[in-house]
Amino acid sequence: MNLETERLVVRPLVEGDLAEIHRIMDAAFGEGRLADDPAALAERRSWLAWTQLSQEWLGKMYQPPYGERAVTLKATGALIGAVGYVPCLMPFDQITELRGAGPETGLYSPEFGLFWAIDRAQRRQGYATEAA
Repeated sequence: MNLETERLVVRPLVEGDLAEIHRIMDAAFGEGRLADDPAALAERRSWLAWTQLSQEWLGKMYQPPYGERAVTLKATGALIGAVGYVPCLMPFDQITELRGAGPETGLYSPEFGLFWAIDRAQRRQGYATEAA
């Protein structure tokens, strides 16, 4: 299912997105060091396959839509990034602001966060906020 905003289309990632999403994600999280690394591209291909399968199967199992989606420009269709929900299992009550009134337990609790990565050339135009 696609989501549309005034300037963007947020859609499932597809196999044809591999090279561009690899470049964008590497620039965002790998500082651009692995963009031309064949092993890193193979790993990203595996991640993309997992992402595509999760998009299919989470819905079939009536689960939340965890995982990344492509962020594209509505006017051109150009892939400019990714956005999605990421599940985390951490001891979040160690952070005072997240603990509430109770004492710290040190126990791990499931949470989820909003993730995004926008191509450096497209940043500072409000795309991450719009996609979120």
